[in-house]
Amino acid sequence: MGPLGAVAALSPTLTFVPGYSSASGNTQFLSVANTVSRPFLALGATDGCVGSTGEACGSVGFTGDLSSITVVVTYLAGSLVGDAIHFVVEGSRANADLGIAASTPTITPGGSGSQTVTVSNAGPNVAHNLVVTYVPPTGSSVTSLPSGCLGLLPIGPLTCNVGATLASGGNAALVVPLLLDNGSVPGLTLGGGVASVVQNDLLHNTDLGAANNSAVLSVTAGSGSADLATSVSTPTITPGAVGTATVTITNAGPSNAAGPVTLTYTPPTGILIASLPSGCVGALPSGTLTCSVPGPVTTGSPLTVDVSLRVPPQSLPGVIFLGGVAAAVSPTLDPLPLDNVSVSTASAGIAMADVSIAATTASLAPGASGVMTLTATNNGPSDAAGPIGLSFTSVLGLDITSLPSGCLGTLPLGPVTCTQPGPITSGGDATQAIPVKVRAAVLPLSTLTGVAGVTAGTLDLDLLDNLTAASVTAGLGMADVS
Repeated sequence: MGPLGAVAALSPTLTFVPGYSSASGNTQFLSVANTVSRPFLALGATDGCVGSTGEACGSVGFTGDLSSITVVVTYLAGSLVGDAIHFVVEGSRANADLGIAASTPTITPGGSGSQTVTVSNAGPNVAHNLVVTYVPPTGSSVTSLPSGCLGLLPIGPLTCNVGATLASGGNAALVVPLLLDNGSVPGLTLGGGVASVVQNDLLHNTDLGAANNSAVLSVTAGSGSADLATSVSTPTITPGAVGTATVTITNAGPSNAAGPVTLTYTPPTGILIASLPSGCVGALPSGTLTCSVPGPVTTGSPLTVDVSLRVPPQSLPGVIFLGGVAAAVSPTLDPLPLDNVSVSTASAGIAMADVSIAATTASLAPGASGVMTLTATNNGPSDAAGPIGLSFTSVLGLDITSLPSGCLGTLPLGPVTCTQPGPITSGGDATQAIPVKVRAAVLPLSTLTGVAGVTAGTLDLDLLDNLTAASVTAGLGMADVS
């Protein structure tokens, strides 16, 4: 290549190699050829001007986050085509002042909300590759990962990339979805969260001050909101017996329902309340009951109150009793109060009556007449439906002398069965008198024992007491001799 002689001044642009650190004292050697069509070359020299004879050397300083710098080059006489003109580019690190702040959201206990974290750049230069670390406030949890975030749900910490660059004077927002614990006290501000920001790029610039690079995070619990609901079991109860209606109080949230929860209960029409549940007051047996339940009622953990009910003993099996009502209310706001009230019903099951029999008579002297009294007792729980059959079978020496009205049988020893229409109410009795006579030949002080029995039209699960011994003791013989 031949010499060009003196050449007019040119203004080539020197472009930084990607990833170049512009820290003060760092250098980068750039070159521009004296032919415009030649590409720029990074020669990698570490000192001085390295190249062909006659090259010119220059030095350029800069401050700021620059992508290129323009210098004026004057070629020397005698420079050859293809010779490179080298420059040492020296820079000082650009600075950016980062800051971070966060909103303090008010969230319903058990409800969802969001917290906005704002990263700011007070300049004077562009900030690069911003990374926010986020730990939620106490009592709150992160429900999902925002875009650009990694970390552990639900309590973090999260690591979030919020931008490759942030201009001087600019802001970048990170919105974190939160769920507040349903037991949080309304009005209470919960702290304990932390958010901080750093530049994950030391090649470009530094932060002028780290004091404002972190912020304490808080969330305020708003007014509680708890959707209470009641339901009542539908017991089937043997007439005259006691069963249980269970009132269940549930909470669909989102907040816990504060106590005390007040429950009112009125039994179905015709049903009797057998006893007062704990924490309840009211008039027995027909109610209404008012019960104070301590609470709180948490979501997923219902409370129950058991009410003892008695179906009237005369009730027909299968009868359904309607008209009962249960209702619950809490000091916490209920957005859907209609389901706080529910109906209560009960039905009569199969009637059961434990009927027993007893037989009594006075001591009779041989040849004397008297009465054997049969007593049927209904021990419940249901009324004993008719027909009621009372029977007596005698033994030799004790004669049945006649058949009372409503009785059939064989004289003199029986059996004799007397039919009564019934019913025998629960706890009630039915009696039947059977006329008897001790034969004259019976020895004094002898015991004559027959059998008495009872039947009813209602199921009896204890038949052992449906039969009993019916005894007469012969007294001392007496004769009026004149």
